[in-house]
Amino acid sequence: MVEIFYFSFMFIPPLLIMGFILVGVISPRQYHLKESKILNAPMDKVWGAIRDFDTYPSWLSYASAMEVKESKDGRKSWLQTGNIISVEFEILEERAPQFLKMNQKSGGPVTGVREIHLKPGTGNETQVDVSQVGEIRDPIMRAYLIFFHYRKNPAKLFLDGLEQQVSRTLA
Repeated sequence: MVEIFYFSFMFIPPLLIMGFILVGVISPRQYHLKESKILNAPMDKVWGAIRDFDTYPSWLSYASAMEVKESKDGRKSWLQTGNIISVEFEILEERAPQFLKMNQKSGGPVTGVREIHLKPGTGNETQVDVSQVGEIRDPIMRAYLIFFHYRKNPAKLFLDGLEQQVSRTLA
């Protein structure tokens, strides 16, 4: 009887693994994230925090290290190392202090374009809109993100961290 019980349960781990992979395979490759937040700070202070890439590890929860560098074509780029993946970003377009467009360079499992728009609000406020459109090519990474990070929208985490950083600079 014990052998039958053991035999039936030995199929559970392979079935779970196959199910995990299947979720990644059938999940869409494309993603689109969009978040907005109004910060109680002038645009120049918000823009300064966004452009200070060296400080990202102190306020951006998914960035444990940043390595700023120049790309081959002279555009500013940086490697953002995180707990899950490392991503290289490159500035595609910049109109200070209102717009920043970055490319998430290919080579890793996640690619895309992130745009940050700043608009003056009422009084001393600044509206910050973050959008990111891209692709998660690796089905195992898609499954991992679905099962373990589905509530952690990077655009929202970015805005929450940015708000804290801007508040610190104003204090």
